[in-house]
Amino acid sequence: MTRKNTPPMPVGIIDLGAHSIRLEIFQLNADRSYKPIENLSQPVNIGREVFSKGLISAKSTNLICSIMRDFAAKLREYGVSYYRAIATSAVREALNREIFIDRIKNASRIRIDILDVTEESRLVYLSIKNNLINNGCKFSKNNILFLTLGTGSTGMAMSRQGHLIESEAFGFGSLRLYEELGENEFAPQRLNGIMDSFASSLDRLLNMQREGSASKGKSPLFVSAGAGVRLIVKLTGKELDQDSMVKITEKDLEKVSEYLNGKTVEELAEKIGEVDYLVKSVEPCCYLLRQMCRLSKVSSVLIPAISTREAVIEEVIRDIFNEKDPFIEDITSAAIALGDKYRNETSHGKAVAETSIKIFDAVKRFHKLDERYRLLLYLAGVLHDIGRFIDSRKHHKHSHYIIQNSQIPGLSDKEVNIIALISRYHRKAEPKTNHNEYMALSNEDKVIVCKLAAIIRVADALDRAHQFKMKNADIAIRKRSLVISVGSEMDLTLERLYVKRKSNLFRNVFGIKITLE
Repeated sequence: MTRKNTPPMPVGIIDLGAHSIRLEIFQLNADRSYKPIENLSQPVNIGREVFSKGLISAKSTNLICSIMRDFAAKLREYGVSYYRAIATSAVREALNREIFIDRIKNASRIRIDILDVTEESRLVYLSIKNNLINNGCKFSKNNILFLTLGTGSTGMAMSRQGHLIESEAFGFGSLRLYEELGENEFAPQRLNGIMDSFASSLDRLLNMQREGSASKGKSPLFVSAGAGVRLIVKLTGKELDQDSMVKITEKDLEKVSEYLNGKTVEELAEKIGEVDYLVKSVEPCCYLLRQMCRLSKVSSVLIPAISTREAVIEEVIRDIFNEKDPFIEDITSAAIALGDKYRNETSHGKAVAETSIKIFDAVKRFHKLDERYRLLLYLAGVLHDIGRFIDSRKHHKHSHYIIQNSQIPGLSDKEVNIIALISRYHRKAEPKTNHNEYMALSNEDKVIVCKLAAIIRVADALDRAHQFKMKNADIAIRKRSLVISVGSEMDLTLERLYVKRKSNLFRNVFGIKITLE
């Protein structure tokens, strides 16, 4: 479908989750406000199939294809020219997801985008952040612990005085726990062994929070979201209206836990007014929230009225209005926090990153890469020496390993791999055909890595003394030469030597020489 560029306009959102598929059509106005005009939902419990068997059945695929044809007709009926169709954990983890997506596209002409874990976490984090701010939370004044309890996966994050310092995703969710353990075998106490890595990460995040100089003696705010969490709010008798936020206490959670004891899924479904397989998420969610309160020594939980669907709507609106991604600063702060965890020399990393960006901008007409790659280059600059935590002699290889095996929120696996490879090639050997990680890239990505690695090699050489001599340098193209003008009487002997040693890849990739004056 073709987008109409200017609101007012109807916009469609299709959300295919583990337990339902939903279409919402809303009228978007020129002032960014919107009003729902159609809302359709159908239960499609593919989560049960994927979490227990790994596949979406032919029967479920046929059903969803039929529903999607109806949704496509509804989009045409309302004249929707811009829509976003997304799928989350159940489709993401299905072994036959490519066939499933192709079947839907052939049946309805609707292309479903599978949100990877980091993208889903980014969208939900931004939505929670907006909700908290709109409800009077002083976001930049608090440390906040986030827990997103999905049916198929769980996300945890920590922000410190408004800056995201870490975000991690875990391969368990409320519905998945039921399917993997079996309904007859499920008991909250059995979750401990399954979630050892989760408990370890939580403990580490809490220690990071306590060590912050502005945080000592102060507990973080605890915020949680997810379908199961919203059902817990229902059981407390509190109201969670659109754009609102409620607080539930440890005592509320204890009462809910006592109420759940001995209740059948059917009894709970009737009480809450939801389908049985969604109700199964209540008990594990309640247990996790109680554990989080106990471990973090926080006596209450803030529950915002947000879901993945609302988060996607906010993203669509930002896209239509061509707004800058508000998560960029969080990606950068999380990357810096990752470096701090491995005792990275942040000042040198930032110096190389900033010089890299100056060079990137100067040679833009040669590399023709967009702003996203500018961000990846900056992050590679920040983290290029992180491998020194393991060993200085081969730190470029260790940098590659650490980055490649880290979760950086807001970045796809492919983007993290590119950052890791740029860091791998900031010193010594250039990309070679016997480097397996490099050869596994597509041809396009090989060229991108070479372009960005060429830049970072020069930027690193220019900060060889770790004194950021290039802070006020003017970097520009003059007569097919990259001219770097420091503009002061600095001793650049060391920098000239290392630029000469490390500029071969730059000359080969861009066809221009480097002049340092």
